[in-house]
Amino acid sequence: MFMDFRQRKLPKEAAINLRISPIASVKPYALMIAPVYVFMRVNEKFVSVKAPLDFFTPEELERLKSFESFFFQPSSTRRCHSDRLRET
Repeated sequence: MFMDFRQRKLPKEAAINLRISPIASVKPYALMIAPVYVFMRVNEKFVSVKAPLDFFTPEELERLKSFESFFFQPSSTRRCHSDRLRET
């Protein structure tokens, strides 16, 4: 399934196609090569919080830490990147 970044929100059914990474594993200023989503429990949707080729500041990570996890679209490149996030 192809997910276009122009989709700022994804239904909860998209979870099966997303990779998960703990927010605490993301380093400030590390380049995010895929759109980054958080899961909004109230409306049960994934909402994008970062565009591809962008990064999080320490303040943004602090503000988003209550979500606990980021979600990424799968691809071979993005899988490698999320694996690197877990190793750091």
